[in-house]
Amino acid sequence: MPPEPNLPSDHGPLLERTALAALRVELGLVPQRTRERARKTLGKSGSEFDGQALVDLCLEGRASDGPQAVRDAMLDLRSRVIGIESVPSGPRRRKAPFLVRWVATATAKLIFFSMYSLLFVVLLVLLRQQWPLFDIYEVGSKVASLLGLR
Repeated sequence: MPPEPNLPSDHGPLLERTALAALRVELGLVPQRTRERARKTLGKSGSEFDGQALVDLCLEGRASDGPQAVRDAMLDLRSRVIGIESVPSGPRRRKAPFLVRWVATATAKLIFFSMYSLLFVVLLVLLRQQWPLFDIYEVGSKVASLLGLR
């Protein structure tokens, strides 16, 4: 069972502050250093923790949030209301280097080419087993002449 927060009797203002703190954490506006301090504070507590102290830590530096934070909050709220997973606003993942992408693509193409080639050979063997008089070279020359290759 998770630890219970130590709350005051009047929940009204604390509810608004807690919602704002949760939103700032969700949007990634709480700096790493502040999160580490909050983890240390929570790690010291046993069965109860100081909820107000945690909210205060999360709300530190909110004056510097700016209009981008409001825009991200509105987009997150809209996504949650209509049921779409929100895109994290954190740092983007770098694209793999060209050589790595090229090797991965070439490897995938080689695997599929090998599979299709093996399938084609198996098909030819089965055709030969089913119809021994079937001549693949005769069919190949007819296809080549139809394509204008001969």
